[in-house]
Amino acid sequence: MVKQYKLVNPTVVGSIDTTVKAGSADNAMKSIWEKLSEHIMGNVPKIMVTIRENGTDKLFHYKIKETVNDSKEGHISFDQVKINLS
Repeated sequence: MVKQYKLVNPTVVGSIDTTVKAGSADNAMKSIWEKLSEHIMGNVPKIMVTIRENGTDKLFHYKIKETVNDSKEGHISFDQVKINLS
């Protein structure tokens, strides 16, 4: 089932659409990151990001890590982080 997800942290000011439709939160995060990364200059070694499933209170937290090898090729990993707020 396709659901809609929106970036809630960090807050983006401007004209970047941070809402996507995807079959899972993981796929949504990757799509949102593709949109965001077009506007980021340089290497982002690590960033914490939160998305929300629209129409619900479900939040999904991710640690995104970028590593660059000797050939200047980047690799990005998306690790979902479970956060207990109670």
